[in-house]
Amino acid sequence: MTLKEILKSPRSSQEYCERYVNSGSPSGFTTIASTSTKTQPATGNCFRLLAGQFTSPIKEYGDVSQIPNVLQQYATLLHPDMLEKYAILGCTDVDVLVAPTASARTVQLVSDPAVHLKLHYDGVLGRLDRSLGMREANYGTWISERVHKLIENQICSPWLHFMPEPYARVLSFETSEKMQEVGIVVRHAIACGPRSADVHALVPAFALFSPDSKRPYDAPIVFQLAAIAGMTKSDFIIEKLVVPLVDSYFSLLLTGGIQAEMHAQNVLFGLSDHGEVLAVVIRDMESCDTDTSLCDLLGISYDSLPSKHKALYVEMDNYVIKHSFMFDFKLCDYLIDKLVTIFTDANIISSATIYGAWKDRVRWWISRLPNGFFPEDCWYSVEKVQIDRSTSQRPYIGNRILKWR
Repeated sequence: MTLKEILKSPRSSQEYCERYVNSGSPSGFTTIASTSTKTQPATGNCFRLLAGQFTSPIKEYGDVSQIPNVLQQYATLLHPDMLEKYAILGCTDVDVLVAPTASARTVQLVSDPAVHLKLHYDGVLGRLDRSLGMREANYGTWISERVHKLIENQICSPWLHFMPEPYARVLSFETSEKMQEVGIVVRHAIACGPRSADVHALVPAFALFSPDSKRPYDAPIVFQLAAIAGMTKSDFIIEKLVVPLVDSYFSLLLTGGIQAEMHAQNVLFGLSDHGEVLAVVIRDMESCDTDTSLCDLLGISYDSLPSKHKALYVEMDNYVIKHSFMFDFKLCDYLIDKLVTIFTDANIISSATIYGAWKDRVRWWISRLPNGFFPEDCWYSVEKVQIDRSTSQRPYIGNRILKWR
């Protein structure tokens, strides 16, 4: 994929990057546990969703004015892989054509690509069970509204943008096994933030450093961006990648008590019509944590917190570990370090300057956090195994060399 193509056809180029310029999760589980072959992102296939005969009441969350037309017609929509699982509902495919994003269960409407639907999937995709019930739907829309207010009030870094999730819907019904909840979340696939009017194209963060599986001889997109930036490669990495990502992460944490999961799959970069990096765009609101203890210290209210499944509090035995996991592992190891090492491995820049500036920026932000917020002498990653979402415990691994703090 070339930058010229991205700027000429932003929407189709983003779809291409989601499917073909994507090395997947470093856990290796992206292709181990995926959807049926015909609905996997890499196939490039469009497919129809299912609708069933629901008689149970609908539980709605968020702004009902944001209901897309397809949900005006159907109580909910299901992934076609759920046909046998929910045969009790008499599901049939309907005239709602979608295409998968990088996340196989999050799809975009072919009729309106700016509308993405996050679907319930009763089973494991990647490393996690992807069931979507009331807990996930309610929390995701709640976080989305809080982030929106922070950005609207210009409290966060001007780099920070996000994809709103303004509405969700969940149906519950009884099966022979249990009471089942089936939800759907509406996501606006746009860059919502202070520079949104100038954002011409969105590029997934993983596409900046991943090889193009169909055109492996194309230069990495991040090299192409650096080539036209009008500054040294080192300055480009620091000023247009490292600082925007670090500032977005910490400003959201310190103004909203929100710890975003900013790994390479959840972050996109917003580009101007001539290829300048303007914005960091985060998606998947339900993956964010709410640090209630930090909120208490900062005087931030969270009285309306709908669920504690993503709440952090100092009494947790893994409270500090979770901070390190989200920052050191998800953001730094999984994203920023890959953007830096693609240059250092090619002997284009020296790592010393980059890591020095990176650490300086991080330490400035950490000085504004309470003492002991991060572990002092190590950072935490996680074993490459399937994750149990029913517990907050994870198979964490302590690592001794602090590269980023």
